[in-house]
Amino acid sequence: MGSELLALVFNQLINHCPNVNSLFNRVITAPTEFGFTNVTDSCLIGVVVCDNPNEYLFWDDYHPTTTADELIGELAFSALKPEPVPEPSAELALLLIGCVLGYRKLAQYVSALPSLACRGK
Repeated sequence: MGSELLALVFNQLINHCPNVNSLFNRVITAPTEFGFTNVTDSCLIGVVVCDNPNEYLFWDDYHPTTTADELIGELAFSALKPEPVPEPSAELALLLIGCVLGYRKLAQYVSALPSLACRGK
């Protein structure tokens, strides 16, 4: 079940891959719309951290800040479409009903057979 779910999520990501470059371009074009005041500089300069890292798009020269990571996560999550998953309890109930009905049918069949225990004696 776990590998099936992983395959489902992977296929959805491939088919609905979020465009992070487009998101970054939108943020750079309208930073205040996303709560940023600085989208060009890094928050971390050497070993000194800026006073307001949540308002920066980039943590250092390569990595986005936590705030930017949240935007990327929201974009990725919105790309996934929920797939209905059957309730395990319903499957178990159907299996149990099938077993009970099958057992009753088997019991009727066996009771209708002539006794084989005494044959030949």
